[in-house]
Amino acid sequence: MEVNSFQLVLTLLVGTINIMVLLIILLCIFAAVALMVVLGERFGKPMEAEQQQKYSKILWVVVFIAIIAGIIRQML
Repeated sequence: MEVNSFQLVLTLLVGTINIMVLLIILLCIFAAVALMVVLGERFGKPMEAEQQQKYSKILWVVVFIAIIAGIIRQML
C-alpha cells in the first residue's frame, strides 16, 4: 500500500489537532478549578463543627452506597 504525502500530512495534522483539543480542554479545566478556588476563598464561609460532623456521618453512607453500586454495576 502506497502512502502519498497528502495522506501523511493529513494524518499528522489530525494528530496535532487532537493534541491541541486535549490541551484546550485541560486549560479550560485548570481555569475552572482556579476560578472555583478563588471564589470559594473569597465568598465561602467556614462551616460550624456541628454541621461538619453531620455531613461527615452522611458522607460515609453515600460513599459506601456508591462503592456497592459500582461493584454491582461491574458484575452486570
